[in-house]
Amino acid sequence: MKKYFLPLVNISFLLLFSQNLFSVNSILFVRGLYRNSKKYYDHGVYPIKYFTKSNKSRPYLFSESVSTFNLPADTTSDLGQKYDLSILMRAYEQIKAQQPTNNLAVLGQCRGASLIIKFLAEKKPNNVSLAILEAPYACVEDVIAYATRPPGIGSWRIPQWSKKLCAKIAHHYIFPPVYFPHYNPKQPQPLDLIKDIPHNTSLLFVCSKEDKITSAATGIRLYEAAIKAQHPHAYLLMLDKGAHCNFLKGEDHVKYRAAVNALLRKRGFSYDQESANLGDEILKSAHQIQ
Repeated sequence: MKKYFLPLVNISFLLLFSQNLFSVNSILFVRGLYRNSKKYYDHGVYPIKYFTKSNKSRPYLFSESVSTFNLPADTTSDLGQKYDLSILMRAYEQIKAQQPTNNLAVLGQCRGASLIIKFLAEKKPNNVSLAILEAPYACVEDVIAYATRPPGIGSWRIPQWSKKLCAKIAHHYIFPPVYFPHYNPKQPQPLDLIKDIPHNTSLLFVCSKEDKITSAATGIRLYEAAIKAQHPHAYLLMLDKGAHCNFLKGEDHVKYRAAVNALLRKRGFSYDQESANLGDEILKSAHQIQ
């Protein structure tokens, strides 16, 4: 009997090793457009400090390591279109080459969130189980309209149709040549692509009512489009507090972290037990427009 013991132990070890080898979880962060922040992304410092556990006094999202890459934040960007997508694809392929990742979570902020939508819709990666979309925009025109919204004069308010017309003109004839010459306003917008995202990927749309750059309304439009496309795992998390792409430092960071941890648990990632339990209750209402 003893002569069989060692081989059985070895086989068990190999099975355990192979299971760990082929069950690698990875998290990829896709940045937005931030001025004077390039240095933080060159070596992945920003997502490590902001999203991962470094000390007990600061809220974080992930216990596992986060990968990132340099995505242009200047006029070379095409705002989540063909060029930005090619850079994201190189990072994605590099992660796959370095480790046999079969469970990937992606987190994107603003431009990064909308780029992830394009990535999922057009490339349809079969190993992305979770997409966290922080302050996403349905279309660039929404961002322009929100950023240039005039307050009105006295009790007179500029009509809604006038605002939309001005935003449309700026989107097609002023914004691209002045700020982002590589951006093509005729290309499909994130709102057009939502319907093509595979249904096996959980989508968490995270918006804040305090966001001064990307309105909560444009994130709601994306969520409604996902529901219209009958996506079974789409959630909308509406925060009352939180500055643009700085939700973890806002007053609602507990709510944000809880929802993310609940989805991390559902998708087989490391998670915080207490936070995930709270998140389960939050996600029950995250299917509703608030």
